[in-house]
Amino acid sequence: MITIDTFLHRLCEVIRDKTTKSKQAAFDLFFSDITEAKKFYSWEQITDYINTSTNDNLAPSAYRNMLTRTKNKHKVPGKNISNTTKHKEQHVSQDEKKSVFVNDTSDLNSYLAVCFNNERLASRAIAGGVSIEQIRAWQCPNAIRLGTTLSNYLQNK
Repeated sequence: MITIDTFLHRLCEVIRDKTTKSKQAAFDLFFSDITEAKKFYSWEQITDYINTSTNDNLAPSAYRNMLTRTKNKHKVPGKNISNTTKHKEQHVSQDEKKSVFVNDTSDLNSYLAVCFNNERLASRAIAGGVSIEQIRAWQCPNAIRLGTTLSNYLQNK
């Protein structure tokens, strides 16, 4: 049977001997051991073991916070909660890429004329499928107003 000692003994030695700068640094070193122990034991059990082994008296929330900080440092990929779909790769030949690029530059130039020579606004309008006539119909006096109007249009589309 796997005991809590197998997971946390080295961590407690490091904390007790003060070989690291802080307890947080010790948690950083033994991140994998702590996460393995967490699979089998509760925070109360882990806290009791660490406190008795190191003669400390910290609450379980303190150890949870240290582990959370360590996870953030290690950037552990979590489960993706959002329901976004994965983007499929599109295979486009070189000839198709060139023709698309030529069309994009001519479109971009015509959009730049109505978008106050703002390339970002023009590319957003192209990507959003907004026609040049629609942009002209808005009669925006400047790029800021056009950007706001474009954002509202795309959001409510």
